[in-house]
Amino acid sequence: MLFRSEALNKSISLQKLKEQYRKIIQSESQTNLTLQVVDDLFINPYIQISKAAKAVNTTYPTAKRIIDKLIKLGILKKVSNTDRNKTYVAFEILRIIDS
Repeated sequence: MLFRSEALNKSISLQKLKEQYRKIIQSESQTNLTLQVVDDLFINPYIQISKAAKAVNTTYPTAKRIIDKLIKLGILKKVSNTDRNKTYVAFEILRIIDS
């Protein structure tokens, strides 16, 4: 029963965080593509620009602008130091999942 309670609490926390992110993005007058990328982060909190572009069916430059905006909003942080295939993570989502 304890595991079910923990899973429910995590689910509620993730849903609240998702709603918070959506409000922040909507208040910043961001596009639906940005909301789609954020929604995808709740499936996998790790993302690369090329994968974001493919996931929301847009160009690499547009996906890069979305990722840059999510970094500025504090939703994403870069976790790789390579010049190619940079990886970003939504640490707050990861923190809830791992708690």
